[in-house]
Order: sequence, then C-alpha cells, then structure tokens
Amino acid sequence: MLQALTDDRRSSAHRSVHWSPPASPLDLTRKAIRRYAGYVQVLDAQRLHQEAQLGPSRPRLKNYVDAVKLLLAGRARHSRSR
Repeated sequence: MLQALTDDRRSSAHRSVHWSPPASPLDLTRKAIRRYAGYVQVLDAQRLHQEAQLGPSRPRLKNYVDAVKLLLAGRARHSRSR
C-alpha cells in the first residue's frame, strides 16, 4: 500500500510539472503571424516588383484606351449624322 501511495505521488508530481494551460487564441495568432511573417514579406516584395515592371507600360496602355475611346466616339457621331 505504501508503494502505491508513493507511486501515485510521483505520478501526480510528474503531471503537475509537465502540465501547462492551453494557449489562448491571441497567443496562437501571434505565433502564427511570427511563423508566416517571412512568407508575407516575400509575397509583398514580389507584388511590388511586378507593379514596378508594369509601371512604364501603364501610360502607354492609357494612350491606347484613350485612342479607342476617341475612335468609338467619332464613329458614333458619324453614324448619327447619316
């Protein structure tokens, strides 16, 4: 009987040392953010790089769109005059 009590005491002492309360959702969120922060930075850098590559072509694209709008407006005016 004494052996059983001693074993039970050791077992409960062992459990109390290794038991920790569950993490709060806020702690879990913070850990996830830290873990994936590097990935987000890489994706953001890639996005900025792609935007920089598109930068010079945007004014040219706007010119094409403006030209098409001008042609369509002229065509609409021409069809109304007939």
